[in-house]
Amino acid sequence: MLKCPLDGTELTKLEKKWHYSRFTVLSYRCEKCQRSIRGYYYHERLAFTIPKNMQSLIRKNVLAYLKGHKGLGSTEQIAEALRISVPEVKNTLKELERGGIVENIHGKK
Repeated sequence: MLKCPLDGTELTKLEKKWHYSRFTVLSYRCEKCQRSIRGYYYHERLAFTIPKNMQSLIRKNVLAYLKGHKGLGSTEQIAEALRISVPEVKNTLKELERGGIVENIHGKK
């Protein structure tokens, strides 16, 4: 049985099933976090899920926040706006700074 990659809850509520290229896609709704999770199966074995994990979702949301705001703001402001913890924001910002992504967004390079 597929588990939610974001919170680990077992997914039981199948919403939709379709074929995409070589994959059979099963779309579930997580009852705990209320997000849609897609499982991509190849020859009846799970190949991958979308979203992949919580870190990729946090990174996507922080990037969207940074692109939409002129100033970086404090980590507390970002965490409050995105409803995630401050340590998660700090770790994500460090990762983005190491890759040079934050500088590219704000034109600091």
